[in-house]
Amino acid sequence: MKQLSLLTLCLVTFLVSQAQLSSAQSEKKQKSFIISIKTMDHKVIKGRFYSVNDSQLVLLKSVVNSSDTLQAHDLQYIPAENIKSFSLIRKNSVLEGALIGLGAGIVAGGIAGFLEGDDPPASPGSWFDFSSTAQEKAFGYGAVLGIGGAIAGTITGALAKKNFTIGGKTERFSDLQSQIRMKLSKN
Repeated sequence: MKQLSLLTLCLVTFLVSQAQLSSAQSEKKQKSFIISIKTMDHKVIKGRFYSVNDSQLVLLKSVVNSSDTLQAHDLQYIPAENIKSFSLIRKNSVLEGALIGLGAGIVAGGIAGFLEGDDPPASPGSWFDFSSTAQEKAFGYGAVLGIGGAIAGTITGALAKKNFTIGGKTERFSDLQSQIRMKLSKN
């Protein structure tokens, strides 16, 4: 039973690390951000962030067409003087946060349960026996800390966005370009 619990813990850890590795490899190919822009006339425009230049933000209006080539009509240009504020959030950041939290919680709980060891058996004649084996503790702690880690990771992933305030000022937009590009280049 101890070997089965340890094997299950190792398997879950391996699967979570592989999911994170494949996610990291796909991000190296092309980082994808979701952008939400509030315009000066209080409209909200959402889409996939495509690029930034000296005077505007460029969004991808739709997914690439069936020939897998990007067409000029797939892009939407938002000039700096029309941008009140915008926020960037990495695509799938909520899912990644949940997976990282789940994996960390399962591993930490499993290790804590095994390190705590077996409880001594209950005394003869007692009505309740709350003694647990190390495997039972590892499973229980891993489940509880895994769920807690997934919740914490989900919240962290949802809140991990960068807000930029432009106020329709092109000079402010120019000043923030280095910050925008730095956000896009971070891992």
